Amino acid sequence: MNPISPIVKFISAMDSEMLTELLSDDITYQDAHKEVFVEKLNEAFKKFKRENDTSLLPFPGVCMSKEFTNTGCKGYSFVGNKSGAIMDLIIEEKNGEVYDIYHCHGMKTAHIPEEFDKHINIYVSTDEKANFVPSSEYLYKGQLADKAVANIYSYENTCFSKNDIVYLVEKYDQLNKSTFDPFLGLSRFDIFEHAFDALKDISKFIGYEDKAATAIIWKIHANRSLNPNKILFS
Repeated sequence: MNPISPIVKFISAMDSEMLTELLSDDITYQDAHKEVFVEKLNEAFKKFKRENDTSLLPFPGVCMSKEFTNTGCKGYSFVGNKSGAIMDLIIEEKNGEVYDIYHCHGMKTAHIPEEFDKHINIYVSTDEKANFVPSSEYLYKGQLADKAVANIYSYENTCFSKNDIVYLVEKYDQLNKSTFDPFLGLSRFDIFEHAFDALKDISKFIGYEDKAATAIIWKIHANRSLNPNKILFS
């Protein structure tokens, strides 16, 4: 039996449990250990399911990318049966065994996507790859980022005040600056960066609150001076 067939079957069924059973512990997929790669697939499956897809239609094809070294490699476009969203994967087979699966940047198949069809990509960051060797700075700053995330999310089910937001932004601003450049795009820091950026965006609006209140009061007085019996907002 073609060793690719069951893999295509379970990707089409969005069955990450069966893929965990089927894929090998002894090789890497997109340069990541099996557990990491299957979790990436599972994240993609969740995106399809949020689009109301119940299965993925497999279209065999060939990579036609001219920017990477995978040109001519065989794979599949997996297309959401409701959304039309597309996930392109190269599946490499040799001597009767699958030895790699990874994202394709230019799959050519018989499927003709609509102009606005969404592409769902599998991305493995540098620190998720099997050969990643963390530096001492990565480990130290990673611990700080983990603690910061735990602190930020401890407010999740509480009344989050303006003072809390300002306090957290000031507390973690330097950590964000020290991790942004050297560790940008690394998975361990992604959650911290997203959480901090959200707080920082909110804090910007807090800075305009007093000005907005002053403008509203001025508007009320201006309207009253025009018509003391009526407050008009235009």
